[in-house]
Amino acid sequence: MVQGLPLGIELAAAWVKSLSCREIAEELRASLDFLESGSRTVGERQRSLRAAFDASWTLLTPDQQRPLAALSVFRGGFTKEAAKAVTGADVRQLLALADKALLEMPAAGRYDLHPIVHRFAAERLAGRPDDDARLRDDHGRYFHQLLQAREEELAGRGHREALAALATDEGNLRVAWWWAVAGAHVEFLLASARPLEALFDVKGRYREVAKLFGEAVAGIDGAEQSLGEYEASRQRLVEALALHGEALGLMREFGDEYRQAHVLTSMAASHVALGAFAEAAANLRDSVRLASANGDLPTLLLGVRGLAGWHAAQGRVADAVTLATMVEQHPAAEQAAVDANAAAIAAWTERLAPAEVAQARARGAGLELGDVVAESLRELGTAAGTSSSDATTG
Repeated sequence: MVQGLPLGIELAAAWVKSLSCREIAEELRASLDFLESGSRTVGERQRSLRAAFDASWTLLTPDQQRPLAALSVFRGGFTKEAAKAVTGADVRQLLALADKALLEMPAAGRYDLHPIVHRFAAERLAGRPDDDARLRDDHGRYFHQLLQAREEELAGRGHREALAALATDEGNLRVAWWWAVAGAHVEFLLASARPLEALFDVKGRYREVAKLFGEAVAGIDGAEQSLGEYEASRQRLVEALALHGEALGLMREFGDEYRQAHVLTSMAASHVALGAFAEAAANLRDSVRLASANGDLPTLLLGVRGLAGWHAAQGRVADAVTLATMVEQHPAAEQAAVDANAAAIAAWTERLAPAEVAQARARGAGLELGDVVAESLRELGTAAGTSSSDATTG
């Protein structure tokens, strides 16, 4: 909890004779003032974390104190551009704080406050309520606008770069969302919902984004219609999976392997939409195996098309295009599968550069169904054996 801060470790260690490590952590979580030494042999600055921070604070000029307190509105770090836009702190001030070990630079182009420094700086900011409220407003607006500015990139060829950029600011985006909920800023919530969903979707973290949307629905009447639809649609998928599970049990009872393969493919699609990739892999593996064993080519191609969607949902868009291309050009593919493929490929290729699309399409055109099935069964078998903390099952 003290993130390796030597003084924090030393002060915490003094308590191990009377408290367990868990109890020390609980006390520390409640208040950093818990870490205080009663020894008279140590200097005043070493008697507590607060004393150490207060000593450092007094050595700062007002031009350094203001930005240090203001930077506590960020969560998970920030760029120099964000610092300037939200707090007005310039590079000169950031470097001055870094030189005094009050600001960290964990990655190129990013800054952050040590967690303990962050807590004390936040206290200083809270002592100036007007500045605190203004900075939180500026922070919320900045990150909602940043999210909205990335929306087109998330849906197009810049998908990977936009996703990586936004992922580093996930903590700030969460804080901005809660700010909008608390302030009933419906216009920000509705404009940010789609790009925020895209950010979480690619990792299959649907329950997390559904929770964020649910908080907005519960707290703001104006957000209910739009954001509530997302939560309701996820619930309908869970209900659909339960019904599919019942149907699958009946089909197994009657030995109807043809319809089993169809239902398993549908279940896989729902699991993919819920981010339960291991469960989707198990469904697809069983569907492809059944269809292959029964020589049911149309259903087998349907399973391969489901596999393409499984790849796409996890960010392997080129692989998805390759598989969909193979299905599209296979003579046994039913027209419905061909039409669905065309729409899917059109959406997926927007995320790729033209050269990547051409390469993926050429690779798909040269694939043999038997080879695809064999390789897919191996891959799906491995994936189905893994578990996901975000998995949602029916």
